[in-house]
Formats: sequence, C-alpha cells, structure tokens
Amino acid sequence: MIKKIKIFGLSLALSAAIYFFLFGQENFQKLNFQNDLQQNFIDNASFEEKKSKIDSIINLSNSNPAQVYFLANYLFDKSEYALASRTLEHFILNFPYDADAEVMALTAETKYLSNNKILL
Repeated sequence: MIKKIKIFGLSLALSAAIYFFLFGQENFQKLNFQNDLQQNFIDNASFEEKKSKIDSIINLSNSNPAQVYFLANYLFDKSEYALASRTLEHFILNFPYDADAEVMALTAETKYLSNNKILL
C-alpha cells in the first residue's frame, strides 16, 4: 500500500513538473501581462518609467506577437504615441510575417501623431 502511494505521489509530481515546463511558463507570462495592463502603469509615471516598463513587458511577451500588438494598441488608445510607435517598430522587426497593412498603417499614424500632427 505504501509503495502504491509513493508511486502515485511520484507520478503526480512528475506530471506537475512536465506541465509547468511545457505550459506553466507561458501561463505565468500571460498573467503577468494582464496584471501589468490592469495596474494602469501609464497614468502616473514619467516617460522613462513608462519606457522601462514597456521594455520589460515586451521582453516577457517576446514569443507572443499578439501581446506585443495588443500592447501597441493599448498605448495608442492611451495617447502614448511615441511609446506605441516604439512598440510597433519592435513588432515589425521581430515578427515580420505577422506585420500586415493594418500594422503598417497604425505605425505610420503613431509616428505622425507623435510628432504633434493632427489627423483630420
């Protein structure tokens, strides 16, 4: 009976380790990404603090182009055009096969708006 319990416990621990190795790291990255966006780090921070935080978010999301693009759109919606432009440039350089006409148009728009131009 004790041998069966040990085997069951060992198989459970091994299964948990394999799950974390295959899926757990990505899930933790997604949770960290969501947490960063929910904290509204944009509202009360200096430009350098925002830039540093965005760089750390991008580094965590480096294998996920959807998160990087979402972050760029989030920054655009918060009127942080210079930061959105940097994020989109990172997206285009690191995920060239995912960059389509919409990404290019948003990049051009953020560059235009970051130079204090007004869209009509």
